[in-house]
Amino acid sequence: MKKFLKVALITLGVLIVAVVIIGVYLNHHWKGILNKELKVYVQKSTDSLYHLEYSDIDMNLLTGYVNLQQAVLKPDSARYVQLQKEQRAPNAVFTLKVPALELRGVKILRYVRKHEIAIGSIKLNNPEVGLVQDDNSVDTTTKKGGKQLQGLSVGRAELLNVTFSMTRIRKDSVRVLTRFTEIDARVRDLVIDSLTQKDPERFFYAKQFDINLKKYDFRTPDSLYWLHVKNLQYQAASQQLAVEQVTLEPRYSKAEQDKIVGYQKDRFDIKFDSVNAAGVSPQHLMKGEIFIASLRMKSGKLDVYRNRTLPLPPGNKLGSFPNQMILKLKTPLRLDTLKPGTVDISYTELNPKTKKQGTVKFLNAGGTLTNITNVDSVIARKKSMVADLHTKVMQNGPLKARFEFMLDDTSGAFNVSGHMGAMDAREFTPVVRGLAMVEIKSCNVKSVDFNIQGNEMSAKGVVKFIYDDLKISVLEQDEDTKKVKKKGLKSMLANIIAIKPENPAKEEAPRVAYPSYKRDIRKSYFNLVWKTLSKGLMEIAATDAIQAL
Repeated sequence: MKKFLKVALITLGVLIVAVVIIGVYLNHHWKGILNKELKVYVQKSTDSLYHLEYSDIDMNLLTGYVNLQQAVLKPDSARYVQLQKEQRAPNAVFTLKVPALELRGVKILRYVRKHEIAIGSIKLNNPEVGLVQDDNSVDTTTKKGGKQLQGLSVGRAELLNVTFSMTRIRKDSVRVLTRFTEIDARVRDLVIDSLTQKDPERFFYAKQFDINLKKYDFRTPDSLYWLHVKNLQYQAASQQLAVEQVTLEPRYSKAEQDKIVGYQKDRFDIKFDSVNAAGVSPQHLMKGEIFIASLRMKSGKLDVYRNRTLPLPPGNKLGSFPNQMILKLKTPLRLDTLKPGTVDISYTELNPKTKKQGTVKFLNAGGTLTNITNVDSVIARKKSMVADLHTKVMQNGPLKARFEFMLDDTSGAFNVSGHMGAMDAREFTPVVRGLAMVEIKSCNVKSVDFNIQGNEMSAKGVVKFIYDDLKISVLEQDEDTKKVKKKGLKSMLANIIAIKPENPAKEEAPRVAYPSYKRDIRKSYFNLVWKTLSKGLMEIAATDAIQAL
């Protein structure tokens, strides 16, 4: 028995030594083959478009382990130009740089026999990925099945802390640059060959492609804002996109921005939480297009500030209505449904006469926006973009409004209608006190109804304002002490001859206004709507004598 065990152990030891020796020999032998063949294979299988370079290779034939050090996969620019001239160039090329490319489950024998690269898994840390997409490239090569191009297949891949840059060359030769950092990507069933390039069920050649972008910070072209995106996750297979938070943050204080800009310009401070999108088409993203079925946000805020003591900006704002701006976007856009959740909105204005601020608030604003698009085929079926919104004006004024923007009319044609329910108008006192030096002593608003139509040049409409017990106080600021005082005589005259205390008056039908307003083309769409509406309200609630006060 002891002799048998001794022989068995010796035999096992010999076998282990033999396996090690054979493994070492095979690894050394195949390392030489791979060093010689792998670069040639990449070049031949891509029609000399791509070149593979690396500083060293480590491998284990028995386990299918391969590690490429300082690996670079890059296209040959001269070859790409030649393929473009021959109309055989793909419309997208990649560049990959990685300190270490770790592959497991590599089918080395399959590569030798069939010139196919099959890999179980790939792991890359800190890779740099570049994508150049040229819309001017036309590939007229006939696509055939079978073995036209032996390709690359990967069961799964993990890319951690990726730096990704994309350059899109449009048909007008304009280059659109995008850069992201700190991306994690997990890929399954990746197949790169001539047949998967245009497979509609694949994104970046993969059946499943999940992306996690921890943060994205972008300085706007005017250098006035930071755009921050926090924790973005995209699943190409399910076409789901989720973002924890999106903010547009001013880089400067109000006073600093006013000094930098030098003229009237809205200053925005925006934050949206929990943004979720469904039906985010990966195929359209690859083409530089944004097609989304629905977009929902949980909550947010939108604060706007404008200093009207500054001069108006140069030029005019023709072509700046919401529908006109969407139509002018160079990126094809289709967003079927947008639900903004609950958003608190404020607009603050510094008045040039009083040098005081007034703020209008719209709390818990929400609703639904549909057909946000600049795609001609979609507009042909549905010609308008619609926003059905609801909010509370100041604290308690329930307001519902419907905005309709024509998408088949370049003049910015629109229609807006709405209804506001009962509220105490004294809530507006902080606004009119700062902007008009008026205090609302009392006013019971019962309802406001309006319907306004217009375009970028003018607007007209119908306004109905039902109220009672309207009384105001006229204010004046002492030039020396800067204290605000009530002007007793002016207030009395205003309430007697300038203000209509109620609508309808006793034993009379309700007064209805039909305002029309010619737009100041240096001002915005919302200014036109507000000026038309406020003109109607004043026609109902005030007499011509209000101007004298």
